[in-house]
Amino acid sequence: MTNNIWTPMLDEIRSQQEYLLSCYREGLEQADRLLKSSEEISIDKIYITGCGDSFYAGTVCKMFFSKYAGVSTEVYQALEFSRYIWPEIEENSLVVGISSSGEVARTIECLKRAKKAGARTVAITADPNSRLARAADSVIEVKIPSSYGKLPGTRSYMGSVASLMGLAAVIGIIKEFITRDDAVRIENIMENISGAIAETIEINLTEIESIIENENIEQIQLAGSGPNLGTAEFGAMKILEAAGLNSSVQGTEEWAHTLYFTAGRGTCVFFIAPEGNSFDRTIEIIPAVKTVDGTAIVITEERKAETFSSADYILRIRGVANLPEEFSGLLFIIPLEILAYKLAVSLNATPMGFEDNPAKKKENFRQIRESRITV
Repeated sequence: MTNNIWTPMLDEIRSQQEYLLSCYREGLEQADRLLKSSEEISIDKIYITGCGDSFYAGTVCKMFFSKYAGVSTEVYQALEFSRYIWPEIEENSLVVGISSSGEVARTIECLKRAKKAGARTVAITADPNSRLARAADSVIEVKIPSSYGKLPGTRSYMGSVASLMGLAAVIGIIKEFITRDDAVRIENIMENISGAIAETIEINLTEIESIIENENIEQIQLAGSGPNLGTAEFGAMKILEAAGLNSSVQGTEEWAHTLYFTAGRGTCVFFIAPEGNSFDRTIEIIPAVKTVDGTAIVITEERKAETFSSADYILRIRGVANLPEEFSGLLFIIPLEILAYKLAVSLNATPMGFEDNPAKKKENFRQIRESRITV
């Protein structure tokens, strides 16, 4: 087996620049049509649910919904929502189920149970003819090629995040929580992020190669807060899928209370540090990594790199400045996607281990798609 099997993953990471803005605009337009077509818009609570990458997309967007939709929003793993939360929801709730394939049993179950409770349901999926789409009142189609089951996907996740942000903006406008001018400003920021993806990829390729070559990586830890807890979780998933390496994830503050005690020589700790509510706390925590002989790696805007002079490596976000924290997940994930790709190449790994064990893939699909749905 040769490393060129991983070239499509890098191509897909790069292609996010092409699809980000179009996914946001499509999400905005589709959400606008489906909500305006309703006889009455009354949304007092929003629940976002999904599994794996889709759940992480919801986590990344929770802060965005709070700032722009003006509706209390909660994010749950699909099993938690479908088996524990759904009896608590009220009729004026909106439940958003996310699945690129549209065939994830637990997420389908979420929407069926939400409808049973009288809530309005929306599916965000790449397949408008899927079971998830058929279970929902309305569908936002993510018009993006899927690599599901072939290589660790990245653009389907980005498409889900962008579509969620479009939905949030429309809800905010309809509820008069934000103005049309605010919506234009959001789109301008999305355009800037799209333009920054290529620069951020290229500046980090060599630096990440240096980390892999120079560090004896025995353990990877990822820490982020707010929207970037979801970024850390998604990054860990890509590292697992691509390179077969387990990565521990924790909130920035909680890292000091938990994973700190397992860090040491051979541990690479990645801190996701956009300017925002936890930026100052990240600065404080970095020396703790050095105390236990770990390797501290920070992902931050290029202009803030000098702030983290005590870190061993800086993975720079280039092409934007003063990026609002609620947007940061769209761009700060890029270095972690590159890390997953570079680790897979260096280890000559097989995608998700499926080629080495075909039964593993068959069982994975069976567990996710064929599980019994109860309503």
